[in-house]
Amino acid sequence: MYLRLSKAVSVVLHPFLVPLYMVLLLLLAGTVYSLYPLKVKIYLIWVTLLFTTIIPILVIALLKSYRKIGDADLSDRKERFIPLLAMIACYTLCAVAIARIPSAQMLSRFMFAGACCVAVCLFVSFYWKISLHMTALGAAVAFIVLINIASGGLFAAFIAALLAAGALGSARLKLGYHTLSQVAAGFATGFIVAAGVGLFNW
Repeated sequence: MYLRLSKAVSVVLHPFLVPLYMVLLLLLAGTVYSLYPLKVKIYLIWVTLLFTTIIPILVIALLKSYRKIGDADLSDRKERFIPLLAMIACYTLCAVAIARIPSAQMLSRFMFAGACCVAVCLFVSFYWKISLHMTALGAAVAFIVLINIASGGLFAAFIAALLAAGALGSARLKLGYHTLSQVAAGFATGFIVAAGVGLFNW
């Protein structure tokens, strides 16, 4: 039961889905972004879904079909180079596409921060295995904090994100994919890099 629950948590909080959750949060949680016209909201959701979910999933599926990777979780750090390189490109393209909307700069920064987080994970993966799942959650928590500082209104989301991070970290440990240090390093990396990008562009 606990293993199945851990797998479910890992899927629901997969790095390919976290950016979409962030966009939906900002568009629907009563922030200034919720005032966008419907067509702008649809554009932002579609662009995010395309570049951070659909294309990465297709890349992983293609690499797996050619046996370039062993599993979709990239358990072997030596197999991470091509997938992470593709993710950096996807996040960057997503940031550029969102930047077409001048008032959506915070969302664009989040995607650029995602590219930076993946780049750091790519470098680290040459020497050590770091949790990509926790890196994504760390980045999400950092941006929720920044938005709260700037305008408030997302305290409940902040608490929910922290609880989600705790659940995800426990799930990754239960499944045996990571050690405690790898989980903690992933969250810290995501938080620090995303906060740094966000503050630099504030």
